[in-house]
Amino acid sequence: MSNNVPMRNRLERLRHDLGAKVRRRAGAMACDNPLYNWSLGGSVPDKMAVIPTDSWPGDPERGRWLCGGAFALADGMVLELAGDYWEPEGVAESWLTAMHGFEWLRDLRALGGDAARRQARDMVLSWMKRYHNWDCFAWRGDVTGMRVGNWIAL
Repeated sequence: MSNNVPMRNRLERLRHDLGAKVRRRAGAMACDNPLYNWSLGGSVPDKMAVIPTDSWPGDPERGRWLCGGAFALADGMVLELAGDYWEPEGVAESWLTAMHGFEWLRDLRALGGDAARRQARDMVLSWMKRYHNWDCFAWRGDVTGMRVGNWIAL
């Protein structure tokens, strides 16, 4: 009887993993179609009722790097903002989450000035052009929440 317990646990894990995979694929199929994209359209309010304050200030030095056309990575590496810098090879998922979550807006806001505003606008427009339709990473719930929060706090 004790020999059946490991097998039962393994079957439960496999069933759970298969269910999760089916849900992810079904979600991707449901959201990656013209009807879903159409459903996201609609009227937009003129202004926010409440604008929250940002408790985590940015780093003006990182803002200067961005205005200079480079993104300073946490490990000391520098990523040039050229080509498809939204999905570079060899960076950690945490970096991609911060990039797609618009964490860099804090750095540009901390820097301030016209150059920082132009850089922020150019990067946001670049992201909007690249990801105007659903993408499984860029539109993931936690990433979207981070992006909206950073955008609202401008």
